[in-house]
Amino acid sequence: MISERRTRRFWAMVDQSGGPAACWPWKGKVEKSGYARTLVGSGEDRQHWLCHRLAWMIANGPIPDGLDVCHKCDNRRCCNPACFFLGTQRDNMQDAVSKRRHAYGERNGGGGVLTPDAVRLIRFFRGIHTQQELADATGVTQSIVSKVQRREIWALVA
Repeated sequence: MISERRTRRFWAMVDQSGGPAACWPWKGKVEKSGYARTLVGSGEDRQHWLCHRLAWMIANGPIPDGLDVCHKCDNRRCCNPACFFLGTQRDNMQDAVSKRRHAYGERNGGGGVLTPDAVRLIRFFRGIHTQQELADATGVTQSIVSKVQRREIWALVA
């Protein structure tokens, strides 16, 4: 249960000036990830909480086990419960994919990043170079080269 005092202190740190349908950004510090956190509790019971989760609990009660508080607005600083929905991790990932908010293609921050030109080269040199040679040349794994050649990934690149 969140105390009345804690609730007042929490909402004092939220900019609600945009009205009930707007994002309500957290006015305090945010983490490198872009999510706002705040300390809740006292003494040894103090814990860091994500502000959007705390906002949901103040407005709607406990978050059921296995569910996340997801942002419809995609604004990690937002604390407006009207901008949230409950969903599984899978629901949240599907929401990200549907909005192209995930890392894909050249935006992927992983070790090996393919470009459309690299995909074309991988397909052009199929049968001329081994998959491992093509993987080494493009900075990805052999299994990625195989998937590119079978059009399991990057299927739309001609």
